[in-house]
Amino acid sequence: MPEILKAEHFLSMRSQYKNQQAEGEVPAAVEHLFSQGKMIDHYFVTLSPELVADVAALPDFARQGGKITGVDFCQQPDGEPWRVHFSEKSMTTDLYIDMPDSEFRAMLTANRTVLPGEG
Repeated sequence: MPEILKAEHFLSMRSQYKNQQAEGEVPAAVEHLFSQGKMIDHYFVTLSPELVADVAALPDFARQGGKITGVDFCQQPDGEPWRVHFSEKSMTTDLYIDMPDSEFRAMLTANRTVLPGEG
């Protein structure tokens, strides 16, 4: 299980707006901070097979069928790493892994994504 997430753990990211979820995608929310406050945007992400396998092997996730059903990216103040929360169907398992801001921004750049309020 990675201690720190990297852009390469997420193979794709695209807006949910007027899009259907494709096979292999997981719903994701991005809670980000900007000068006017906080905003939450909704995306679909595709996780790397290695990350899916790592999470599925964790005891709490294995008990729930080992399937990630959602991802939340939560920006922290003062340049702290993003907190990335992985959820499963029962919503009883909490798994957070940090992602440095530089890696989060690399993921956005690789997917040509600009967060509202930052463009």
